[in-house]
Amino acid sequence: MLIAVALLVWNSRVTERDALELTFAELDLREDVLYLKGSDERFSGSLIEEYSSEFRKLEVSIVEGRAHGVSRGWYDNGQMEVEEFFANGLSDGVRTRWHPDGSKKSEAPIVKGVIDGVFKQWHENGVLAAEVHMDNGKNDGLARAWYPSGTLKSRVTFSDGVAGESAFFPDDLSIAQVDQAKTL
Repeated sequence: MLIAVALLVWNSRVTERDALELTFAELDLREDVLYLKGSDERFSGSLIEEYSSEFRKLEVSIVEGRAHGVSRGWYDNGQMEVEEFFANGLSDGVRTRWHPDGSKKSEAPIVKGVIDGVFKQWHENGVLAAEVHMDNGKNDGLARAWYPSGTLKSRVTFSDGVAGESAFFPDDLSIAQVDQAKTL
């Protein structure tokens, strides 16, 4: 019976520790690992920072001292600014950012801390601003940018991070000229 009670108490401590919400001020960062302040125990729980009691600034899931799981950040008005996923301290998944008004700002596919795939960025008015093909952190393929009006601004082809053929267009081109440029 005593062993069963001891196990219940120990399990409740583990649950409490796993549910911890601490700030940077309550932790020590040593060699990219977060520890409970004044301890050699790696922190597991939620790292939080707040603007005020009304709005949270940051919340990061931490396992064994490293970011692992979802990480979110907010503007001081309470609007989400960024959401990304981590695995063992490295960004791994889609990182999404928003403008202060809540419209999408960018989307980046990340694998083990490196952008890999199509990175997209939007103007505050919702118009696509840029689309860049990335391979293991390097520009590779077509990269295009647009003005807030939606008019094509530039087109550059990359190979293994090196720019090749490129074209740049002023914002005052007619629709017919832009359509012709898109086929280049």
